[in-house]
Amino acid sequence: MPLSSYRMHRIYLAATMNYGLGSDDPEELAFYNKIRKKIDDMKKEPVKKGIPLIGIPPKDWINEPEYFFIN
Repeated sequence: MPLSSYRMHRIYLAATMNYGLGSDDPEELAFYNKIRKKIDDMKKEPVKKGIPLIGIPPKDWINEPEYFFIN
C-alpha cells in the first residue's frame, strides 16, 4: 500500500530535522533514506554567492544601437 501524504509529510519532517524514523516498514525506510540522501547531496554542493547576471546584456551589446532602439 502506498504511503499516505500525511505519513510522507511526517517522514519528511523527521528526515529534515535529522530525527530517527522509529519504524521498520521498508516503504517508509526507503522514503526516509531517499530524502536523507538528497539532503546530504545538497550539503556537499557549494553555495553560489553573489548577484546573478540574468538580464544584464554583455558589454559588446552596449555600443550597438539596434539592440536598444527601433528604427
